[in-house]
Amino acid sequence: MALFAPCLFGGGAERVMLTLAGEFARRGAAVDLVLARAEGPLLPFIPAGVRLVDLRLRATITSVPRLLRYLRRERPAALLATLHAAEPALVARRFAGGDLRVVVRYANTFSREFADSGWRRKATLTLLKRLLPGADAVIAVSRRAAADLRRSVPRAAHLVRALPSPIVVPEIAAQARAPVEHPWFADSRAPIVLAAGRLARQKDQPTLLRAFAALAASRDARLVVLGDGPERAKLAALGRRLGIAGRVDFPGWVANPYAHMARAAVFVQSSTYEGLPLTLVEAMACGTPVVSTDCPSGPREILEDGRYGRLTPPGDWRALADAVARTLDAAAAPEPLIARADAWSAGPSADRYLETMFPS
Repeated sequence: MALFAPCLFGGGAERVMLTLAGEFARRGAAVDLVLARAEGPLLPFIPAGVRLVDLRLRATITSVPRLLRYLRRERPAALLATLHAAEPALVARRFAGGDLRVVVRYANTFSREFADSGWRRKATLTLLKRLLPGADAVIAVSRRAAADLRRSVPRAAHLVRALPSPIVVPEIAAQARAPVEHPWFADSRAPIVLAAGRLARQKDQPTLLRAFAALAASRDARLVVLGDGPERAKLAALGRRLGIAGRVDFPGWVANPYAHMARAAVFVQSSTYEGLPLTLVEAMACGTPVVSTDCPSGPREILEDGRYGRLTPPGDWRALADAVARTLDAAAAPEPLIARADAWSAGPSADRYLETMFPS
């Protein structure tokens, strides 16, 4: 079988593909990880037994000819594609011949991802509406994301199914116990508010910074935001304008976020939209209290309507600041959070993916 992704930068979708590849290989399958270009900090984490196939391309959208040659040469029984690899996978499938099954996975809320009025987004959306009905299955990462996808592409509605992502792996417990070099985590006097994710508009870190500024006005706390992205300079400038530059740090991408999560007082997710925020589940798997915006889609499903963590309206920094403060002031047992996160365990999730890729 083959798994196809653009590259291995440190996003959730890429980590899911690596986890699935490892789980499939452990079950004895021959697994190829096909990348449009073999780049990104996750390259060293390709699991044992998984073969890397590098198409050596600059742009994923141009991958059809080389992907087609790979498919004709290797004849995998099934191809799972994610992110911008979905479109070329569906095009190549039309010409590959044989009994190849193509399954595509969408990691975001489809309608929100294509809400941008730019011509590239419009062209991609038009193409996908034509191509998706030709897939063998379309995987969404949460129930609301699945419902949104069915509404957005009615002709493919019968192919859409919501599957739990393989987020929680056995290695999390050991990695959570690893040391953290960041000096703030050694100071127990100031609780750490932690966030993690790409520094991009979707994640709405400006609302997080404004919420933290309100929180920091009345208590000694620190904010650490793991990840990198195009909004980094703007966020640093906003921190300076808010007067919190000395209490906020952007360490960039880290290989082991779990050690940071396990030592944080609260983990905060501030996105305007998601498919299913993986970092929220990972923080819970570390036993860390969480706060999230009630964005489409995923947080409400993960937190079971607020049972496992507070939900606030997207973009409302006052509500987010209040929720973080209340969470810091409340003693939370880690065991229920860890148990809830088990719903996204890698093994059972991989089984569901295999059932979708190879239905009996």
